[in-house]
Amino acid sequence: MTTMIGGRGPDQLAATAPWSLADLFAVPHDEAEAALGRLVHDALGLTPEASATRIEPVDYAMGSPATGALLRVVGASVDGRPRGLFCKVLQHVRHWPTLPMLPEGFREMFAREFPWRQELVLWSEPFASTAPAAMRPPALHALVELPDDRVVVWTELVDECDEPRRPERFRRAARLLGQWNQRASTPEVLASAVLEMGSPLRLYATHTVPMRGLTPIADDELWSHPWLAREPELRASLLDLGSRLMAVMDRLDELPQCIPHGDASPQNLLVPRDAPREFRAIDVAFHRAAPSAWTRASSSSGRCTPATSIPLHCPGWRSW
Repeated sequence: MTTMIGGRGPDQLAATAPWSLADLFAVPHDEAEAALGRLVHDALGLTPEASATRIEPVDYAMGSPATGALLRVVGASVDGRPRGLFCKVLQHVRHWPTLPMLPEGFREMFAREFPWRQELVLWSEPFASTAPAAMRPPALHALVELPDDRVVVWTELVDECDEPRRPERFRRAARLLGQWNQRASTPEVLASAVLEMGSPLRLYATHTVPMRGLTPIADDELWSHPWLAREPELRASLLDLGSRLMAVMDRLDELPQCIPHGDASPQNLLVPRDAPREFRAIDVAFHRAAPSAWTRASSSSGRCTPATSIPLHCPGWRSW
């Protein structure tokens, strides 16, 4: 993990504590199993076997400042049938362990203005009904408000398909995202934007790109590395592009706008094992008007792993 200029290193950050059922339901420990039983019965129509319940952390590198925990609560019903729920803890950014790594001036603004509850718009109208049926969010079963600006989101546990993502799956995602953007471009939906911190793209271009991109690119030490020492034209091109960044933002503001998913990278478009031609959309971000191409770009340039990405030289990727 890289420390931003003016921040603190990861070895200076406090560790996070594990979550219990009592924590997740905001009840005393002796009432936690009953709370889970009611939820499992209402959501799945099953009666859980208390002794079989397990809380499993999801093996995923959490990058969102608003994510406090990602958990699976799994087990079996009293008649032996497997059951499971997904649980996500949303939190105010002040609880984010990485916040101290940000420069002091930016840190206060970020903690004050970041919309930590924004993901809940996935299940709120008028935005909720804009998602195509084949790219719906997981079913929402319960919201549990916790003290100190945290909320637990209990949803359907998606059994993900483990097949590699082929070009056709990316093309299908792009088509569905295009449909979603079109349906989310009506005046009613545009007026529902909850983000008050300004254009997310412009905010990223104004703060993050200079801090994490342009400043390192201007550093002579970086370009002395053997991999980059022979690329002076690349350095000049990147710095030139950086100098024109605000002009690019002005041009993007002139394009047709919608309320996009905001972070439709492959890891946020789950593929269900029992419906491999569909997706379950999670983790919307920056609920504010933006050019529709933003979402389509992120769907092909998110977290790169063998399971979620394909080489950019793959035939047809430019047509997504």
